[in-house]
Amino acid sequence: MRFITMGSEAFPTLLFIHGLSATAESCYGKVGRCLQNQWHIVLCELDGHYDESQIFRSIDDECVQIEAYVTENHQGRIHGMVGLSLGGTIAVSLLSRGRVQIERTILDAAFCVDMGLLKGCYSRVFPKGVARVRDRKYVPGFLIDLFMGKGNRSMIQMIYPGITVETCRNACRDVYSYRISDELRNTSSTVEF
Repeated sequence: MRFITMGSEAFPTLLFIHGLSATAESCYGKVGRCLQNQWHIVLCELDGHYDESQIFRSIDDECVQIEAYVTENHQGRIHGMVGLSLGGTIAVSLLSRGRVQIERTILDAAFCVDMGLLKGCYSRVFPKGVARVRDRKYVPGFLIDLFMGKGNRSMIQMIYPGITVETCRNACRDVYSYRISDELRNTSSTVEF
């Protein structure tokens, strides 16, 4: 994982976690540049989502890296966190783990539902669909709506061209079987959706 920082560390810190198959830049780069005069911005680049990175292995691995970064660079405390889709699920996991303090959290399309019997199907089909989009092959519109969200075709433009099927498969495995921990009740973060 890499961390892109913007703005002075004297400002309160906002940490952004992007979604599956996107990049930190495509999701939050412009936002970070607009806010850097008032905030210290940290964009997390998830494993498997930037050149020369290792593959995405698990949500837990990503959480460990974020916790280490926040602990080492911000004394274990940040003002805010924003998570989109996979990044939202990672944010929920960070809140549940409680190893770093986050004053405020915004969850955008966090996927926190165990898909049950469908998780196997989705975990096979979604990575193949992302690979087809990445390779600029035809994908029917109804499938894009089904997997990316109806009316959300702009997500296609955000896909990282180096994303691998293995990274997608590993992320899907965790996201589609995610179960919210009871420890989430103990978070002191103000959470908004």
